[in-house]
Amino acid sequence: MIKYNISYKNPHKHLIDFELTTSTKNKEKLQFQLSAWRPGRYELADFAQNIINWQAYNEKDEKLSFK
Repeated sequence: MIKYNISYKNPHKHLIDFELTTSTKNKEKLQFQLSAWRPGRYELADFAQNIINWQAYNEKDEKLSFK
């Protein structure tokens, strides 16, 4: 199951906050991928370049390593 929350706390900065929660029971690794396409456009886009802050935590709220 995946739950996500999107908020727009600082619209003047044109930034959104995106929080994703998922069940990782019995899984050693998870892989997430951003789409390279957007609807209505026939070109590839590098959306990852716009990520400013990325953090991962376990169920005990301990910071996880990622790449």
